[in-house]
Amino acid sequence: MTGHQTSDTGARLHQALALGLVGKDTAACELMADTLINSDVHQAYNLCRSIAHAGHTALLILLGEHAPNLSAGDFWMLQPLQPDSDTADPASLFSSRFIVAHCNDDPDAAMALYVALVTSGHETRFQGMSRLFADAVGLLRAAEKHKAAQGQ
Repeated sequence: MTGHQTSDTGARLHQALALGLVGKDTAACELMADTLINSDVHQAYNLCRSIAHAGHTALLILLGEHAPNLSAGDFWMLQPLQPDSDTADPASLFSSRFIVAHCNDDPDAAMALYVALVTSGHETRFQGMSRLFADAVGLLRAAEKHKAAQGQ
């Protein structure tokens, strides 16, 4: 992987997130799908990290001063919205757990989740990464609405 490939992949991710943020979902998903399909496993892991970072940034905006403070010993965690959410589809589980691992600055957990995703097969990898992208876009949209409501 060359530096040029990495910057192209990053630029494509940035463009896909921007398209998703303004509601151009089809174009965003097509661009992200093409980027994922043409990424090797290392590029795909870096894409996951970048997508999770976008989700984390959005969560910080949404939670403001109530966001967990890692330096004070706080941590991010999942709270199921429904009692049976442990049986959620693997893509959703990967997405939420990967974002939480990133938020907690836990690269070991993030890598373990990614390795599990990759070894689950191409289809599962694509679905998990697509779900991660969709969740990040949803969080970014919510953050934008929150900022607008706050007059920022």
